[in-house]
Amino acid sequence: EMQQTSTMSVPGQPAGQPIEQRLHQTRKGTVTVLAVRDGVPTSIRIQFEPSCGGRMEMGAQQQTIPFAFAGQQVTLTRDARGQVQHDAQGRADPMAVAELAGYLPTAGTYPSKPVAIGEQWRPDVTPLRVANQLGPQDRAEAAGQVVSVKATGAGPMAEIRTTITLQKRQDGMEM
Repeated sequence: EMQQTSTMSVPGQPAGQPIEQRLHQTRKGTVTVLAVRDGVPTSIRIQFEPSCGGRMEMGAQQQTIPFAFAGQQVTLTRDARGQVQHDAQGRADPMAVAELAGYLPTAGTYPSKPVAIGEQWRPDVTPLRVANQLGPQDRAEAAGQVVSVKATGAGPMAEIRTTITLQKRQDGMEM
């Protein structure tokens, strides 16, 4: 969820009314690890739920923002050079494609020791900082938590909740 408040003004005139803009994004699905190297997944399959998408609100107006991969199954693989490839179908804007690469975990995404249900850890935010072009004055925080562990035909599956907060200053705006 992102909220932005801006005020427009003309020199010599009183400041205008604040304009509030909100962006809500939902991503939900199941990730299956397909390959691991040195304890880090190098290939995963994501089954995105059809409910993935977003909504932009500005004043009383709302606009639905579809997610290009809603309802799709996408496989992501990191090659030896660190480049992420995907097999997503259809066309997607560059931001959605870049978002895909961010789903393939890197070293530091998961805790370095076993954690219990309910326990939290702080993932490394360096990849988030790079992907979102954050500068030294910008803020990136992440928290991971094991919500549950369930038995499946392929073995135990952990449900993990990750919360990410990004704060960026650019061109006089705070995002």
